[in-house]
Amino acid sequence: MLPVNALTSRRLSRIVCGVLVAVALLGPPRAFAAPQPPAPVPTAQPTVWAVTLDQVTLYSGPSDQTVAFGDIPAQVTLQILGYEGDWAHVYNPRSRTEAYVPSDRLGQADAPSRYILMPPPALSDEFDVRGIVTDGAPLAVYPTSADEATEIKPFCRAWSTGAIVPGCEPSR
Repeated sequence: MLPVNALTSRRLSRIVCGVLVAVALLGPPRAFAAPQPPAPVPTAQPTVWAVTLDQVTLYSGPSDQTVAFGDIPAQVTLQILGYEGDWAHVYNPRSRTEAYVPSDRLGQADAPSRYILMPPPALSDEFDVRGIVTDGAPLAVYPTSADEATEIKPFCRAWSTGAIVPGCEPSR
């Protein structure tokens, strides 16, 4: 019975020595470590909105030498994500895309309707035919009867040219 006890005590002493060496190498447990200062709490930056002053081209980077994504018309509300030189990094809530535009082509704006920021609802019906609206109808940015979801008053654009009819500007 003596050889078994000697082996057990030897194993136990090796385990204890191993734990002591590990603690010495790795440092004391967190409970005994010096207190760390609290991590800084990130401050929420206010959301800044801008509106395009006239038609503007969207770019993939802060230069007109980068890939052009296409143009967007005047009076489109964009969220400013930051600035790089003379370029604004923007987020378009309608298309849910990011791009760069020259900052001198933007003006200050209020936040858009909450409906523009909402994800679209699930489809209930899908049509495979095209339709033409022949009666006055407001352009809605979300399928609801709330006035807040109405973006443009009826018949604001001329049928052939697409020009905005005087006195019929987007509602805000």
